Amino acid sequence: MTVLRNRYSSEYGWSMSLPDGWERLGAPTSGTLTLAQAVVLAKVDQPRTSITWMVRGYPATEETVDSFSRVTATEAIADNDTILRMVNGIFPLIGTLDESATVNLPDGSKAIETIEGYFEGEIKRGYQLVIPLQLPDEYAPTFQRLCFYARDDVFRQNLYAVRTAAQSFRYDRPYGYVNVK
Repeated sequence: MTVLRNRYSSEYGWSMSLPDGWERLGAPTSGTLTLAQAVVLAKVDQPRTSITWMVRGYPATEETVDSFSRVTATEAIADNDTILRMVNGIFPLIGTLDESATVNLPDGSKAIETIEGYFEGEIKRGYQLVIPLQLPDEYAPTFQRLCFYARDDVFRQNLYAVRTAAQSFRYDRPYGYVNVK
C-alpha cells in the first residue's frame, strides 16, 4: 500500500501528495517562470523513477478543447479511438494506448488518464494524466500533464504510487503562476 504524506507545493500554484521517499529533483529556478520549465518528482534512492509535470508549449486547437470537454463531461468511458485522437492532439502517445479513463481531481478539475505500451529495445510503458491549464479567459487554452515512463517491471512496481500521487493534483491558487490583478 502506498502512503502519501509529503505534500509538494509547486511555484506554479498546484500541489500534489507524493509517496514516501519521493521529492523534487533540482531546485526551482528563480526569476521568470515559463511554460516550458518542467518539474521532476522522483524516488530519492532511484532518481530515474520519476513523475514529470510539464505544460504544452502552445495553445490547443478549439476542436481538441471541445473534445476534451465532451469526453470529461460525463462518467461514461469514451472509446479508445476518441481518446487517442484527443490525447494525440495534446501530448502525443509514444506507443499504443492500452487504457484510458476520466478522472475527477480534488479541486474539481477533470483529467484524462492514459496508459500506453511501447518497445524501445525492451518493453516499456507510460502513464499520463492530462489536465487543462488554469488560465484567465483572455488566454488561449492549453494543457498540462503529469507523466511517468519506465521499463515494464519498474512501471508495474510504481504505477499504483504514481497514479495515486497524480490523482491528488490540485490547484491551490487561481490561475497557477499567472499574475492576475
